[in-house]
Amino acid sequence: MIFLAGRDRYTQRTLLEDVHDRLTSQAGCEAVRYQPSRRRPRYIIADVDPTAFLGGSYDAETARLEIRFWYPAGVDHEYYRINWVEPDRNLMLGFHQDADHSELGRCHIQLTHKDTTVDRYGSTVLDAHPLAVLDDRLQQFPAAIEAIRWKDGVPSLSTWPESISISLAGQSSAFSSARVTSMSRYTLSIQSLFDIPPRFAVRLLVKAF
Repeated sequence: MIFLAGRDRYTQRTLLEDVHDRLTSQAGCEAVRYQPSRRRPRYIIADVDPTAFLGGSYDAETARLEIRFWYPAGVDHEYYRINWVEPDRNLMLGFHQDADHSELGRCHIQLTHKDTTVDRYGSTVLDAHPLAVLDDRLQQFPAAIEAIRWKDGVPSLSTWPESISISLAGQSSAFSSARVTSMSRYTLSIQSLFDIPPRFAVRLLVKAF
């Protein structure tokens, strides 16, 4: 059992359960499931209707989200990979916070085509509760996907301006910081009032926020 930093009784498994619940309410997400199994989850997978998820027409008819959060030993923050995958075009666009590519900082955005990375840029770190981070990254996907350009059958993020990355992440971070500060303050009140474990208090607050 893996406990996440600063999350009393909040394990990797219960976090993925909350990610699962969050995606079931996300527009365009269908068939949300655990991989490899609900008993031993490592990823949450969701089939996606791109038009509904992105809020407009899109070239690909199908896509999926692949989401993983984990907590490696000796690290004081969560690792995650939040990926948008288009199987028909063998394309993956993801926000990754892990030990890879430390020259780009703690977090980066990566575009992969036919199992080859074609672009990778540093991305602003979101210092927030994992579910708030997930919300922010989901909100950033439309702009990130729109930034993909195709030439001779090869995609790129060459039009991905730093200003978009910073402005989106900055707005999200500001919103997340305010939201998480409030969550931290009110979680204790809810715990005391109802005498319930922290993760259930967090769930109530995430729904409210």
